[in-house]
Amino acid sequence: VQMTTAKPNPQSFPLFAVADEIVSFLQDTASQKKIEIENEIPENIIVYADFNHIRHVLRNLLANAVKFSFEQGKIIVNATSDDKEVTTFVKDEGIG
Repeated sequence: VQMTTAKPNPQSFPLFAVADEIVSFLQDTASQKKIEIENEIPENIIVYADFNHIRHVLRNLLANAVKFSFEQGKIIVNATSDDKEVTTFVKDEGIG
């Protein structure tokens, strides 16, 4: 599914909550491969961005991590922030 060029609708929201929703959504698929997903994003990180775009990007990153991780692997989603930006990353034990 390709994203449309809809006008962004930025708002403030906790990144942890978005990641937590996606981790819950992917839990059944991950469990089938005995993969553990950990959301280590600090709960105090608030982002100002388009909620749907961020959710879409995180869902794709985490779904790919589950898809390409080896059985009994571990996936970690985390983020760091400073005064100007938030860096989010997904670490897995798969190929690539």
